[in-house]
Amino acid sequence: QSEIPNTITQRNENPMNRDLGRSGGGGGGGGGGTIDWEEFFRVLKVQGYDGYLGLDLGNRPTLVEDLKQSAAFVVKTAAEQGITIRK
Repeated sequence: QSEIPNTITQRNENPMNRDLGRSGGGGGGGGGGTIDWEEFFRVLKVQGYDGYLGLDLGNRPTLVEDLKQSAAFVVKTAAEQGITIRK
C-alpha cells in the first residue's frame, strides 16, 4: 500500500491537488497514460473525497473518441474500487 494517503492526511491536503501524472486519461484514450488509477481512486476513497474529476486529454484530432474511451475506462476503474462516478 502506498503512503500517499498518510502524506495527504499529515499535510491536510486535498488529493485532487496532487500531481499524479502526465497523461491522465491515457495516450489515445483508455488508461494508456502514467497515472495509477487504482491507487488514485483508493486514495480518494480513503480521504472521503466527493467532488469533481476532470480529464485532460490535450488537443488532438481524435479528442472526442479519446474522451469517450478515457471516461469509460475511468468509470470502470472507479467502480472496481467501489466508487460510483456520477455523470
